[in-house]
Amino acid sequence: KKKKKKKKRTGLITVANHHSTFDDPGVLAYMTPLKFFLTEMFHKNNRWTLCTAEVATTNKFVESFILSGKGIPIYRGGGIEQPCMKVMAELVAAGRWLQIFPEGKINKEPRGQTPLDQRLKWGLGKILCDIEEMGGAQPMILPFWHSGMDEVKPYEGCKTIFRWGKRVHVTVGEPIDMKRFRGRCGKCKNEEEKGALYAEMMTVVRDKMNEVRKKNLEEREQMGITVSEEERKKE
Repeated sequence: KKKKKKKKRTGLITVANHHSTFDDPGVLAYMTPLKFFLTEMFHKNNRWTLCTAEVATTNKFVESFILSGKGIPIYRGGGIEQPCMKVMAELVAAGRWLQIFPEGKINKEPRGQTPLDQRLKWGLGKILCDIEEMGGAQPMILPFWHSGMDEVKPYEGCKTIFRWGKRVHVTVGEPIDMKRFRGRCGKCKNEEEKGALYAEMMTVVRDKMNEVRKKNLEEREQMGITVSEEERKKE
């Protein structure tokens, strides 16, 4: 009898706004069931993430801590051809979960509610193309938006102080359909065409993230959570 081909696992990439130095692991740890987290040694399916090298490589202890938490260092200004990008693509192609912040930096606006109108980093586009070239399955791309982390862990001030008792609201959106881009990666003839493709991909991601952001604001209003006039004006 012929052996049945093992079905490829579908990887997961979650994308979110970045508003605090504690968004990950803070928000992610709260959203992940404790049992799932504690049984990581058996299933190895907890999230992988990218962490700026200036933090991740502060010293050997911090580096070991970040790596044991499934964080891979990425260098600011190092571009999308860094080895860590290929590593992330390989993990997702193998069916793993990757969490990234497409803004590429912390949004310092109050409550992080400024609409995403800037160009998002191209890293996600690069990863998706690498996965396709590896023959991996199209991963699920799931957006979520959180508000309130700036009050839990303010960007300014002491880096080790947390404010307890603050409210954080998280809204998870629908998976982003990126099938329209499947097959286009290998047709790019030069770096300019690749850049244009990555930019097109990230425009779709940005628009979907803004939709989830708007829903997050509406949910907070419905729940009676105070929303500033400034925040409403940005709609």
